Amino acid sequence: MTFDDYSNIDDSPMATLDEVAGTNVSNRLIEAFGGQRIYIVQKITPGCKLVEVLGLDDATPVVEALGGESIDVPLGISSNTAKAHETIKLLHLAGNLVREISKVVNYSERSVYRILKEMRERGEIPQKS
Repeated sequence: MTFDDYSNIDDSPMATLDEVAGTNVSNRLIEAFGGQRIYIVQKITPGCKLVEVLGLDDATPVVEALGGESIDVPLGISSNTAKAHETIKLLHLAGNLVREISKVVNYSERSVYRILKEMRERGEIPQKS
């Protein structure tokens, strides 16, 4: 999952974070702290974990908007899962059969069909003709 999956919750700290710092910063927080509750410091200090993860320029607007709050960072999609999904997409677009794709990514054929269906619904791959 990425931040975009949570952007419809307008009053959430993650939505605020996206407004003030951008989706890229939100996604980096999800990658670093996904599934955890983190405290946003009220004042940036050298060696602060937020600065280590985001850098000073990206951490500053986060602290200005959310300093002093604890936020629940949503779990993100694991990098291995993201790579497998990208592989499924590329192999499918190259014309490989689901049976072949499932062997490459070590997923069941049913899972590959489901992932392809979700990709079609999101417009990532063309609809079946």
